[in-house]
Amino acid sequence: MPRGPYRPTQATAAELHRIHGSAGIAVSALGAAGADYARIRAAVSAGSVSHVKRGLVTVDADPVVVRAADCVTRLRCRGVDAVIGGETAAQLHGIPLVGSQHAAAPVTVFVPPGTAIRCGLRYGLLTRATAVPNGQRTVIAGLPATSLLRTAVDVAGGLSLPYALVPLDAAAHEWVLSETDSDPTSAWWSERARIAAPQMRLRARALLDEVVASIGSRPGSVGVRRAARLTDPRADNPLESLSRGHLLTAGLPAPELQVEIKTAGRRYFADFGWPGRRVIGEADGRLKYVEPGALYAEKRREDDLRRVGWTVVRWTWDDVVREPSTVVARVAHALRSAA
Repeated sequence: MPRGPYRPTQATAAELHRIHGSAGIAVSALGAAGADYARIRAAVSAGSVSHVKRGLVTVDADPVVVRAADCVTRLRCRGVDAVIGGETAAQLHGIPLVGSQHAAAPVTVFVPPGTAIRCGLRYGLLTRATAVPNGQRTVIAGLPATSLLRTAVDVAGGLSLPYALVPLDAAAHEWVLSETDSDPTSAWWSERARIAAPQMRLRARALLDEVVASIGSRPGSVGVRRAARLTDPRADNPLESLSRGHLLTAGLPAPELQVEIKTAGRRYFADFGWPGRRVIGEADGRLKYVEPGALYAEKRREDDLRRVGWTVVRWTWDDVVREPSTVVARVAHALRSAA
């Protein structure tokens, strides 16, 4: 039986992934599973399978997956029903968080209350005694983890409304797309149409409410309950979620999202809109004008909108992160002027 690290080619990695997913794979189990040891030993390193420690490999070289697989494997070998949760689960799901999530962050693992194991932070592992019902579990890259919506609720707890909306909106957005992908009556719709469907928005909020209710009272539960009811899957990115949160916190009227405006034979979509006052808000990300001609096209778009009576208020990521009160004041001024 060969020992030591194994770094197979992509073809071998695909075989291992089919058998084991991306969880930690005991080297002693590879032969029984049908892996070709000679091919593994002879393979040129491709980086698609990583050595976690002596006798254990993982198919995914992502450092988060590697560390999470190691932690879960160690706990499950001790008979602990460990589930990846919190920020680690958010990284596995691809749920964005503002000002958080980095590779060196501790791996967060949930274990059932009453488990005979020390909770808290030790050696890069943050263990929490938290119940996770079967309906709020999933498997990502071969690892047991909290579900998409449960993860969003967990990481949003304790955050202010603007920052809580970032993971909640993103999770609701992804949930709507995944649900409509499997629904033959709506799978042919465009992504924008699926996200905009009112019934899907209401269902996403209702499911988030159920998750919040299931975790009971704990620090931050009141705030996350409010944020869940304001969640909107139409938000296109973290900047839009963060911006909307600051506007709502300041008491401004709730904007419509992805407002469709037809003018001059063209159709435009605005990030935020208050149609009754003909005011739109545009949250400009850093990558918006990277493509050649993008700046000219945006200038023509804004000219068209202003020509038919819309007031356009723009802000950037730096504006909303560093001086959100300034963004709120500009939007409030535009709404007052249009009243």
